[in-house]
Amino acid sequence: MPNYRQLTASNLVATAACASCGSGGGNNNITLTDCVTGQPWSIDPGSFTIVTGSTYRYTRTGSGTVYCGTAGAVNSGPKNGDIENPNAYPCGDTVHCP
Repeated sequence: MPNYRQLTASNLVATAACASCGSGGGNNNITLTDCVTGQPWSIDPGSFTIVTGSTYRYTRTGSGTVYCGTAGAVNSGPKNGDIENPNAYPCGDTVHCP
């Protein structure tokens, strides 16, 4: 199975054939803007499909705490977080998002 990422400008959907593709940073990370702090985080989407404007649970590198952030632009910054799962939740969802 080839390793690849596909980006479409119209809907900014990122997919990967493997979870290790681009894990060190590069042009395939997605910016998640934290729902509480507004701080941007550079997330490798791994094998998940991420849609711009949707909010996902994520963990910050070195922390086991789960946060929520809204997907934005593709970035080339170093990865500093991971998507927890591909389910989208609204930022105000107190059950799933802190």
